[in-house]
Amino acid sequence: MVNQYTINVNNQSGIDQQYAIFNDTPTVTTGPGDNHADPLIWSNVFATANTPLNESATFIIFKQWSAQISTSDGSPEPGTSVELTEGPNEKNFPQFKSPPPKAAGEVSKFQFVTDNNFSNSDAKQWDWLIGFGSSNGSEIGPASLFTPEANVQYQIEPVNHFYLSFGTFTENALFNVTKIGPNVLIKFDQLAKDTVNILHNENGELVIQP
Repeated sequence: MVNQYTINVNNQSGIDQQYAIFNDTPTVTTGPGDNHADPLIWSNVFATANTPLNESATFIIFKQWSAQISTSDGSPEPGTSVELTEGPNEKNFPQFKSPPPKAAGEVSKFQFVTDNNFSNSDAKQWDWLIGFGSSNGSEIGPASLFTPEANVQYQIEPVNHFYLSFGTFTENALFNVTKIGPNVLIKFDQLAKDTVNILHNENGELVIQP
């Protein structure tokens, strides 16, 4: 079984285009007894491709998700870039601890357990983000992230649904998927195939091909 999803885009729109891929919003829940509001979940520009007229772009997304911690370059908002790293920096970068907590993740979900060594205002001040990502064929990129609260047990369920859009984008920048312009949502689990071909036609439509 192929361990990747492939999205091919044929640019027949009449002009050169830049395409971008976003992950659909995952489900995030907190542990029993946790009384917390649902976090604001940010999608990231997972990958982009500048594509001349009459040419095609190919996006590769590996199916293996990975848990990620990061900071954003300023308060999270559309267009803010994200930095992934494993070490501390001037913003007191969050880190995974060893040994990890006892495994208690539900089937097909990531579990994050935050401790009480920071405050919720710290997480906002230092622009901390947690979530998951994957490889786009060349590097590991974030897919969906949110600002954590202290002393919470999160369950995060990734979805194999991806938006394809066109416009001007920067890789690893935060984005609100509910405010994307023209786009098409690709649901690999419902299509039951690992490769999808999309036509961008002269009417500006992104059409999934049979």
